This record gives sequence, C-alpha cells and structure tokens, in this order.
Amino acid sequence: MSKKNTDKNNRLRDITVGFRVSKEEDERLNALVQLSGMNKQDYILHRLENEGMTIYANPRTYFQLKTILSSIHKELSRLSSSDELSPFVADKIELVLHILDSMQLNIESNQEGQE
Repeated sequence: MSKKNTDKNNRLRDITVGFRVSKEEDERLNALVQLSGMNKQDYILHRLENEGMTIYANPRTYFQLKTILSSIHKELSRLSSSDELSPFVADKIELVLHILDSMQLNIESNQEGQE
C-alpha cells in the first residue's frame, strides 16, 4: 500500500485538481514556480489563497533567474523592433524586474540594519 499524501499540517491530500493551459501560460507558470523555490502544487495553492510568499535567495534561485534572463535575452535578440515584443515576454521581463527590485530592497535593508 502506498504512503498517504499529507501536507505539513497532516491533512490528507487525496483529491486531484487539474486544468488546461496554453503553452505560453505553462511556460509562465513554470518560470514563476522555479523562481519561487516551491513545488508547483504549493505555489498554486499559495497563489489561490492570496497568501504572501517569501522567496529566499539561494544558488538555485539565482540559477533559475539566470536561466530566465537567458531566455529573455534570446527572445529580445531575435526581435528587430520593440513592436514585435509579445505580451508573454513583456510579462517575463516585468516579473524578473520585480524580483530583482525586491532583492535589492532586501540587500539595502540588511545593510542598514548592520550599520
């Protein structure tokens, strides 16, 4: 018999929920999940419940950020004008900028606390 799936509060998770997404939506969701450092299930549940998330910078997070920045660079290099920029790529850029801004604010607040 297989082990029962329980969450951190020891609640049994025996119901499966699924939904369809487009290729672009899947890529965006996967990018958000990777940057959050959570697994996809926990990420979606946090977002559905409007719970705040704390993303801790670690080597994995930096690697995921580097991967996403690389894909953005590749897409931007392919374009000949800004008019061709897809909303999906613009959303990715906005997400990365938001994360970088948050990281900078955390660094600055930590430096002020040490002084």
